[in-house]
Amino acid sequence: MGIDLYFNVILSQRITVNTLIIMLDGAADEKIPAFDYKTPLESLNKKFMDGVASSGLFGWTEGQKYTHLFLLGFFTGKVCDVPRGLIEAHGMDIPLKENSVAYRFSPACFRNGKFEWAYRVSADRYLKLQECMIDSIGLLNDLAPNLYFHGSDGRGVVTIEDGYYNFPMPPYPLPENPDYEPFRECIEAVANELDGLTFLPWGGGSINNSAHKSAFAKSKNLTILSSSPSALGVGRLLGISCKRVDDFRVGMDESLEMLQHNDVFLHVDETDDVSHRTEPGDKRNMLAEIDEFFCNNLDFLEGHRVALIIDHGTSSLNGQHMPMPVPFAVSNISGSMKSGINFCENASVHYPIENLFCSIMQHTD
Repeated sequence: MGIDLYFNVILSQRITVNTLIIMLDGAADEKIPAFDYKTPLESLNKKFMDGVASSGLFGWTEGQKYTHLFLLGFFTGKVCDVPRGLIEAHGMDIPLKENSVAYRFSPACFRNGKFEWAYRVSADRYLKLQECMIDSIGLLNDLAPNLYFHGSDGRGVVTIEDGYYNFPMPPYPLPENPDYEPFRECIEAVANELDGLTFLPWGGGSINNSAHKSAFAKSKNLTILSSSPSALGVGRLLGISCKRVDDFRVGMDESLEMLQHNDVFLHVDETDDVSHRTEPGDKRNMLAEIDEFFCNNLDFLEGHRVALIIDHGTSSLNGQHMPMPVPFAVSNISGSMKSGINFCENASVHYPIENLFCSIMQHTD
């Protein structure tokens, strides 16, 4: 290679602007009395996040009920209501037959004839729940069931053959006497064994639904980093490169390395999980940790584009998802970052979700 060509190659590599999109799952919130009636985001002095909002574009878009619905709209620019069970089956690389129906399942409590979603369960109890589900799944043998657990927190996917049932979805309160046939016997058997702790299926979907297949478009030069089958499942359905990480700290480390070569979408699922556990102090501390990490690693971001997005609100007071506008910000990182704008739920400029991905990828300060 001649010396002139060599330096041209080096220069082209240096001027390539890649994009890091950081999605803080469920980070939007309601005002917390303990934080002087400010949200966790609003109450923090966030040098990095506020700097991105102050240096570039800051606005709001439509939050969605669930992460996968937000991501489908964000990446495709279309309304794509794909069932959560089908999404997570893809995210966990579960083999599906043409007649398979995949359901997401979540821990729940059954007491005094009523079901409630269970978010504050010890690791030991989660392990017992998994063991009991495995022992009891034979009660569904007529449905040819298969269980797949995601991690050790009692969540996962169950597949059956030829059976679609419309079950209630978390985190919203369950109705009186919900109909869980044909799963009811298995659900109650687990609850009887574990003093009320059990599982509930929801979000069933089949690969036979052709409406799902027609909605997808591939995104190139982008890798999704996430610990969540929901985000990974959306990526795999859309043909986007995906990599599972153990947690958001590992994801942050890997995002900086990957950003030097291609675009990265970092999904931080833990900000939603801590909200469901109704721990506003822990949520604020996690947001502060994320902000400090990127502040301390600005050298890796220099010359690249960074965007902050949120998929929905999650109340850290009651643990429920909140239908609300959600903030976003995008800026090219160059030199010292500006200040003055608080990256929080108070954005005033609206950008429709169907245009947001393109607006971020094409942004220049």
